[in-house]
Amino acid sequence: MTKKTLNYYLNQRYPIQLIQLTDNDGGGWNASIPQLGSYTFQGDGDTIETALENLDAAKREFFQLAIDRGIELPDPISENEENYSGKFVVRVPKNLHRSLSEAATENECSLNQYVVSLLSSGVTSKYFKAAADKWQQEVLHQMLQEITHVRSLLPHRHDFDRSLVDFQSHSREINYPYARAI
Repeated sequence: MTKKTLNYYLNQRYPIQLIQLTDNDGGGWNASIPQLGSYTFQGDGDTIETALENLDAAKREFFQLAIDRGIELPDPISENEENYSGKFVVRVPKNLHRSLSEAATENECSLNQYVVSLLSSGVTSKYFKAAADKWQQEVLHQMLQEITHVRSLLPHRHDFDRSLVDFQSHSREINYPYARAI
């Protein structure tokens, strides 16, 4: 993972909230970035322009502080992501609830942390499996190309062909499409 720089964060387009302050609050405008913390990433001013300029100064200061402390800030939320709060309710049978609670206790974490880790590993493993399958097919394809080349160089191919049949049989078991091509 590449380290994100100050320029990277400054070039991100975080949604900005503009609020006109009442006279009781001092008047003027407040510009903030709710995704990063409305109280930390904010700028005030008599005009919208001044509030935005002060927000830019606050962004520069706090982005640099986060970088110096090794804190990676989230990328801006797209409009599609705004509909996801990070919370949802799932009804499960009592025995599953008990099993998950016991497993969480065994792992010395909360039930919520345990369920999040299970969900994350399931989603992540799907992507890793797809990548591993693709890599496996690429390697097998390269091996078959090499085998075909070596086979073409051999004067007596009978013993070699018997070994190749075993390899093709194994390749079909793992659903390798190139095995039929030889």
